[in-house]
Amino acid sequence: MVRKSTGLTDTPQNRKAVEKELLPKLVMMAKCGELEKAPKRVKTVREYIKIFLDIKSKEIRRSTMKHYTQKINKHILPKFGKVPVDELKASELRNWLATLGVGDKAKKEIRAVFGAILREALYDEAIPKNPIDFVRVPRPKKPIISPFNKEEVGQLLKHSYGWFRNFIALGVYSGMRTGEMLALKWENLDFDNYEIHVEASRTNGIEDGLKTDMSHRVIPMFKPLLPYLKSQFCETGLKNGYVFLNKDGNPLFGSSTVIRRYWLPLLEKCGLGYRRLYETRHTFATNMLESGQFSVGEIAEMMGHTSTQMLFTRYTAFIKSEQKNRKIDVDIFSQLGTKTGTISNIA
Repeated sequence: MVRKSTGLTDTPQNRKAVEKELLPKLVMMAKCGELEKAPKRVKTVREYIKIFLDIKSKEIRRSTMKHYTQKINKHILPKFGKVPVDELKASELRNWLATLGVGDKAKKEIRAVFGAILREALYDEAIPKNPIDFVRVPRPKKPIISPFNKEEVGQLLKHSYGWFRNFIALGVYSGMRTGEMLALKWENLDFDNYEIHVEASRTNGIEDGLKTDMSHRVIPMFKPLLPYLKSQFCETGLKNGYVFLNKDGNPLFGSSTVIRRYWLPLLEKCGLGYRRLYETRHTFATNMLESGQFSVGEIAEMMGHTSTQMLFTRYTAFIKSEQKNRKIDVDIFSQLGTKTGTISNIA
């Protein structure tokens, strides 16, 4: 449909004139292709954000959806929400991303989300190419891992109490990710076969399945962990099913609260410099490698990696075949083994 203004006042006489004279003329011009077609309206970034989120809500985990939404609302919408997608320029996007007050890793994530949003416009042929493809960000530096040695693990366990001591022990002796520990339930612990079944992850109060099939895994319940599980069972074993609960009897909300309220004060009490809570996972990995009792493939499976490449990339210095004559620290898994004790020793 094409709309044209006559420029006439709406009166009975003018209506009659339009009907008898102007309208037949316009019809003839339209048949001859002489009328300009109304320009097609191009959707804004905000509209394509809605399309993107509607699609992704059916495909990704809720925690990932929340992560995307936070980045969009904080960084993309305020600057570009009202802009038609065909008016975005690569130079403007480069300048915007370069001046964002976030680290390189966050910039990479924001760029990836914005790129995925604009791909929807590309698929609709609203833009001839994706301008974000011409925007590069520095490759984020891989964090230097700093696993705890035997003495440091002893300090952490000595100066922590109650559920948090048991939480640290689980991280050190199982290598589970923080979100996986927050989602752990007593039904996931098989004390007959001494196995820990990793089935879910919990982030910012949202519990989801795991990212990959390999993340669903079974970890041996090693002997040093048993007394800590026994202690934790006394605290929450008969409550609502989760291994770790807050003071109100509900599952812990997320890692940020645990880090702020418990982890950072503990490091200070132990006289240790800042280390990520995630280093408990690295401690497990490096001690597994240093023990020489497991193949790289077995350790990758326990860690939930999709391949052994991550182990070789991140832990080369700790793999026995790569160590040459390096002196190995005392193994905190001094009595590795899973078939120890009975269920009565735990429950």
